[in-house]
Amino acid sequence: MSDTVVVHLTKCAEKTTIASAKIARFLAEAHDLPLVDGPGQFKKQYRNIIYVNSMGAFAHADLRRELAVQSRNCDRLIYVQNDYNVHPISQVQKVVRDERGWSHDFPFTKGEIFLWGTVPEYLTRPGDLYLNWNQLTYDPLTRSKPPSSPHKASIFYWGACRPGRKDAFARLLFGCYGHAHIPVVISCATKVRNKFEEIPKEYKDWIYDLPTEVSYVKPFKSLKELQEYGCTIYLEDETSNDVYTSPANRFYEALSADLFMFVDDIAAHTLKRAGYEVPPEWVIKTPADIKNVGLPVPVAQRNKQAMLWKYKAEEGLAELRKNTALAISGLN
Repeated sequence: MSDTVVVHLTKCAEKTTIASAKIARFLAEAHDLPLVDGPGQFKKQYRNIIYVNSMGAFAHADLRRELAVQSRNCDRLIYVQNDYNVHPISQVQKVVRDERGWSHDFPFTKGEIFLWGTVPEYLTRPGDLYLNWNQLTYDPLTRSKPPSSPHKASIFYWGACRPGRKDAFARLLFGCYGHAHIPVVISCATKVRNKFEEIPKEYKDWIYDLPTEVSYVKPFKSLKELQEYGCTIYLEDETSNDVYTSPANRFYEALSADLFMFVDDIAAHTLKRAGYEVPPEWVIKTPADIKNVGLPVPVAQRNKQAMLWKYKAEEGLAELRKNTALAISGLN
């Protein structure tokens, strides 16, 4: 029986769209490791715990306690992180800090606790490992024809409405710095829509033009739905302007769906550091800059982006698989 276990604090459905659950399933299935994603599933005390960042607030209380027990008695704890905002649950932090004298938060500098994550700045010693888990989101669909739906000239955005993105949303989605009257469609839940709608109100004294239309749709269920839209804009949290956090899952989702991406000027450095060539005509400061390419996006530009970026994504995914296999073999 394996001495290594993968732990995720919420259920990992077979066709999950949750990024952390995908990581947990990948680690378990690709390396023949047991996966614990609910209470009562630990078969024994494990030497190596691979704890994938997940939403502790939604975890069963028994599973939180069981993971704390495992953390108290394991030889090595590896925290898998694909979001710089997520941290180990308080029960685990308390055990490793107060009982074991290990580091309880990043960077991990003491004890047998290590980070396998997407933020190189958090990796400080042997045993820590840079792995861009977001690459697991890359799952290319069959190349699509240029969109012919009513949204073929629309900007499509999906993702969290984080405070650190507020200025980028104001500038790129709501036209608070000038706009080219390009329709915008935002995909989100109703409660998140309310947060988006509050953003332009903070710029009420600015002289600007709202986009011709800002509409909202429910969160998409399939990447194929992205192919109905003209383009998206790759933008980041303010933290990612200063700290390299790797390309986000949204980048790989759009690339999988063949949805053309314009790139926010202050986010271009992330893609470049990841090895993606970003031609200057794809970089924008306001939506008015989209006219440099045009919308609907010309077929030649769509093909150019697919050619430059899809090969790199496939290369990165293969490297992730290889490096993960090496890391797990090193635990035995």
